Amino acid sequence: SANAWVYPEHRKLALLSMEQLSPAYRLQLEQIWQKARTGYETRLSPSVLVSNQGLKPTQLDYASWSGIAGDHSCSPSDMLHNVLETDWIMKVAGIAAQLEYDLAATDNRSKRINAIRNSDIRFQRADLVYSNRASANNVHFLLARPKEDTDPQTYFTACLTEGASLNAIGMYTRYHLSALYKAGKSSENGLSEKEQSAWLLAALADEAYADHFLQDIYAAGHVA
Repeated sequence: SANAWVYPEHRKLALLSMEQLSPAYRLQLEQIWQKARTGYETRLSPSVLVSNQGLKPTQLDYASWSGIAGDHSCSPSDMLHNVLETDWIMKVAGIAAQLEYDLAATDNRSKRINAIRNSDIRFQRADLVYSNRASANNVHFLLARPKEDTDPQTYFTACLTEGASLNAIGMYTRYHLSALYKAGKSSENGLSEKEQSAWLLAALADEAYADHFLQDIYAAGHVA
């Protein structure tokens, strides 16, 4: 309803997708999360997702990373730093939780706009470079088609070609592939538990970052 996904909507999309995983895949994701959060148990939630985080979350689940990615960070490594090391990110999570509640309580467009604008002001106060990230480039958006009759294969190739402008499809592809690579590295023989945990944490960060842009592809305001 916000036309371009805001933090709580990004989080809800990730939450719903994980809730709909098969039991086997959900268990596998949970096991990865438990290994990845080693050493960060006070910051990261005991379970990979928290269906009801309340208005003042005290920990971050994996679904929240999709909201933090892109809008409150500039790269997966930057996102991990913000998630694990900063105090202000918990304020951002609380503002997002309040926004989710406010949007659910609205019954017309004007109230929705007011809720989003109020949260933007609060986000900016908590995350001092929030607006600067949003205006830096067009990475959250789709490339325009060169012609009306451009076929999908030609279009996707254009999004991924070296020298193409930053775009959501390119970002999703780049970081999704990176996540798969790092997940593979985590299962190599001879790794210590600490090394395996580090690879899995990096893979989860890349995938959450990729998912943010995958979600942006389907945001009506971004398409327009």
